[in-house]
Amino acid sequence: MHISPGLKVLGFDDGPFRRGGSEPVQVVGALYRGGDFLEGVLCTSITRDGDDATERLIAVVTGSRFYPQIHVLLLNGLTLGGFNVVDLPGLYRGTGLPVVAVMRREPDFVALKAALDKVPNGSAKWERIQAAGPVRKLNDLFGQPCGLSESEARALLAQITRRGKYPEPLRVAHLIASGLVTGESHGRP
Repeated sequence: MHISPGLKVLGFDDGPFRRGGSEPVQVVGALYRGGDFLEGVLCTSITRDGDDATERLIAVVTGSRFYPQIHVLLLNGLTLGGFNVVDLPGLYRGTGLPVVAVMRREPDFVALKAALDKVPNGSAKWERIQAAGPVRKLNDLFGQPCGLSESEARALLAQITRRGKYPEPLRVAHLIASGLVTGESHGRP
């Protein structure tokens, strides 16, 4: 993949949710051209701690009028809505688009595995985490690229990071998602 300035990147993040609640969790995608221009917003919802994140993301991406324009997908980590673990290779296959799960710090897999042992379908969720491949150091962040090389992922993140250390599509998706849920944006992705 050639990382060009006009590349369109769709970044997804979830909105805040009540830990004990059963309400759907809002997920927002911010479509950026390069790291400078917001070109669109997509919204969907998933089940808190459920198993529907991958299928819901595939549906919202492939059903969007923006789909033919999108070059790469970004996720704020592998989990959305608590422990609704995205199947990274499945998302890549289902959309035909390269995906990078981005994290501020390297995950504590021992603690994550212990937590997953306490939730429904924990073993299947753990298998999805393992299927995503190793976490790599990508510039100032960590990530798991699928469908593009480590060097392409680094170049992509460098191109679309403008303020601070986090890529614009994820930063803005977080702001929109938190604003939709709480009435005003807050926090950092």
